[in-house]
This record gives sequence, structure tokens and C-alpha cells, in this order.
Amino acid sequence: MSKGKKEISPNLMLITLIGIVSFFADMTYESARSMIPQYFTYILGGSVFALGIVIGIGDFLGYSFRSVSGKISDRTRNYWGMMFLGYTINLFAVPLLALANNYIIASILIIMERMGRATRIPPRDYVISTVASENKIGYSFALQNLLDQAGAVIGPLIISIILFYKYSYRDAFLFLGVPAILSILFLYMSYRYSKKEINFEYRRKIEKGIKKKHLMYYFVGIGLSAAGIFSISFILVLAQGFLQQYEVILIFTLAMVGEGIFGFIFGIAYDKIGKEIIIIGPILAILIILMVNFHNILIYMFLGLLFGSFTGVNDTVTRSVVANYIEETNRGSVFGTLNTSYGYGLLVSSIFIGYFFDKISIVIVYVIILQITSIIVLLKFFKKVNFDK
Repeated sequence: MSKGKKEISPNLMLITLIGIVSFFADMTYESARSMIPQYFTYILGGSVFALGIVIGIGDFLGYSFRSVSGKISDRTRNYWGMMFLGYTINLFAVPLLALANNYIIASILIIMERMGRATRIPPRDYVISTVASENKIGYSFALQNLLDQAGAVIGPLIISIILFYKYSYRDAFLFLGVPAILSILFLYMSYRYSKKEINFEYRRKIEKGIKKKHLMYYFVGIGLSAAGIFSISFILVLAQGFLQQYEVILIFTLAMVGEGIFGFIFGIAYDKIGKEIIIIGPILAILIILMVNFHNILIYMFLGLLFGSFTGVNDTVTRSVVANYIEETNRGSVFGTLNTSYGYGLLVSSIFIGYFFDKISIVIVYVIILQITSIIVLLKFFKKVNFDK
């Protein structure tokens, strides 16, 4: 080996392997998300309000159940077992959507997919947080998120090509069984590698952690921002009214590009700047709602990028704060509670916006009010905690 060449550490290799698992997982379920709004409404005959309810319940359970999953993971210490269970439910509900002949069956499968994802995310985040270098926690989550989003970009691009060549949505859902199987295979490889190569070193005690009474400001602020987001599902339904099917999928693809790139950037920025970068999320949500009335393909492609940037903040920065300032023994539970607050927000957002979908002026006012309130609460959190110095 030449002088100066650095080997990849075993811990970084494990994070990379977990990122590859996420790559194929996201190729599966994010591809499904790119089709579900159109499939649900235009093919299976469900209303936009019904779509909002199903997506809202799915996201709520998909986030709120993470508190249960986190607590089970912490109590049993069987993090890998929870990951295997979650990935299996999460991924194999997707190709089964090809067999759904009405929106009720599709709704059950959509909710199953979200529940599986809820089961495996807290233990996965715990594993990443315990093998990441203490001064590179943001980087570690950003690396996993970047690989995650690479799959979320490539998958919908393949779906766009499938639809461009006039294959059906059902054909596309069946195809997604392939990356689902690959994700499980790489999860098994990650598990075997962790047993042979990784030393989980004892971490120093966190001296400037977040007090429990201050965490509520954090949970509420993140939840309010989620409650005020005009989600990608609604953006896709609007786009379906004036664009081709494959063009709508491209909007979703750009959302995944934005989440991957900006999630990585925000993760690195967190290591340099700190927790205050979370404020970017509510600002992006306000920009999104102010642009949805401009029915232009370029505007909607840009909206996809903006939505991806919003989710990029939540996928990296919010988790990094927990990893930095919460002791390992409670971290799985706190990850779960954080995701529960986010899930409550998404439930409220999906039902409210789905109901007022045709009254966009009401939705605009609602979103702006909630995002400004979110910023105020998060600023209160920063002031109360003041744990940097």
C-alpha cells in the first residue's frame, strides 16, 4: 500500500453497508411513493381527501410507532432483529400493491409499508450513532442519507422509463420486488460484518445534554413544521392535472435528488454551524406553498427540489441533535419520540390539506401560520437549552 493512502475504518465500512441497504430500500418504497398518489386516485378511483387520510394515517403510524420500536430496541438490545423485521414488512408490502384491485386494499398495504419503516428506523439510527466518530455524527448520518437518497433517485428514474414505454403502474410495482430482495441481502451482510469487524467503543458521558423539560420545545417545533408542509403527494396530484405520467415521476425524482444532496450538505453544515440550521426547514416549507399555484413544469420541478431540501433537513439535522446530546441508553426512545411528534404533524397536515385541497388560499394561510409558529418555538428551544458553550 502506498504511503499516505488511508484505509476505510471498519466502523465507516459498516455505516456504508447500512447506506447500501438504505439505497435498495429507498429504491423500493420511494419509487412506490412516486406512483401511489396517481395510482390511488386515477387508477383505483380514490378521492384526494381519501388519499390525504390514508397518507396521513400511514405517516402518523409510520412515525409514531417509532417510539414503540425505539423503546423495544432499547429494552431488548436486539437492534438488528428489529431492523430485519421492519425491513421485511416495509419492503414486501410494495410489490403487493400490483395486486390491489381497489383503493381499500391499497390503503392497507400503504399503511403496512409505513409501519415496517417505523419498526426499523430507530434501531438503525441507534447503530449508526454508536459507530459514528463523535466529531462526525452529522457526517455519518449525512453519508447514510446520501446513499439512501441515491436509491430514491435511481428508483423513480427507472419507474419513469417504465411508464414512458407504456408499461402499467402494476408492472412497475412488480419490478420493485427486485430491489426489495437486494436490500434484505445487504442487511444480512451488514449484520454479519458487524459481528466480525466492529468494536463498539465506550462513549464519553455527555456532560452538556438536553434536559427532558426542554426537549418538549424541540418536539413541538418539529411537529408544527411537519403539520404545515404541503407534501409531495399533493404536489404530484396537482402536477398530474397538466403533465404526462413520466413527467410527474420526474418531479418526485428531483425531490429525492434535493433530499440527498441538501441532506448531505445540511449534515456537514450541522457539524460546522450547529443546531440552528434546523430553521431552514420551516422557511423552505413557506416557499413551497407560495409556488404551488404556478402550473408550469419548470416551477414544479423546482418545487420537487425544495421539498427534497425540506425533508433533507429533517433526515439529518434533527437526528444529529439527538445523537449529539442524548445518552446512548435513552437514545432509541428519544429518536422514537421525535419521530412521533413528526408523525402527528404529518397526520394533521395530510387531513387538513386533503380536505381543503380545492381552497388553496386557506391552505396557504394555514401553512404560513404553522411554519412561523414552528420557528418561534424552535428559537425558544435554542434560548432555553443554550448547551453549546
